[in-house]
Parts: sequence; C-alpha cells; structure tokens
Amino acid sequence: MRIKKFPKYTKLLIVWTDIISDSSWHGVEDIEKAQAIQVQTLGFFLQNKMKDLKVAHTIADDGDSDYTIIPWACVKNVEEL
Repeated sequence: MRIKKFPKYTKLLIVWTDIISDSSWHGVEDIEKAQAIQVQTLGFFLQNKMKDLKVAHTIADDGDSDYTIIPWACVKNVEEL
C-alpha cells in the first residue's frame, strides 16, 4: 500500500498488522494458535518512504518528537483526520 505525501504534521489514523513476539517459553500448540494483531496508530505525518511510513506522536516547540516507523507491508489503511 502506498499513500500520497501529506503536508508535514497532517493528522493520520493508520490501521496496520503488528508483529508479535514473546521471549517466554510456550508449548508448540500455543505458539501455533498465536496470531499477529491488527492495531491502530494516531500520529502526525513525517515521511513516506518506499519501505515505511514515519509518524510522530508528540511534537515539541523546537520540532523534536517521538516517532513510530511502520513498514508498508503491515499497513492496511491510512486515513487523514
């Protein structure tokens, strides 16, 4: 999935499939039943690259921010808010 480039800091809702891992011990049957989960991320658009979408969550006055990078292969939908 690819989207157009939005103006910087456009508010987005991204629906995507999250990758799951667990470092504790489990039986094979439990592992076989485990599934990746669909999640939603609210963020401010930063950058659309070939492999991933970058969004900020909190932006300081000087422009510094926290961020999430979501691989496009995991993205199901992007909605401008």
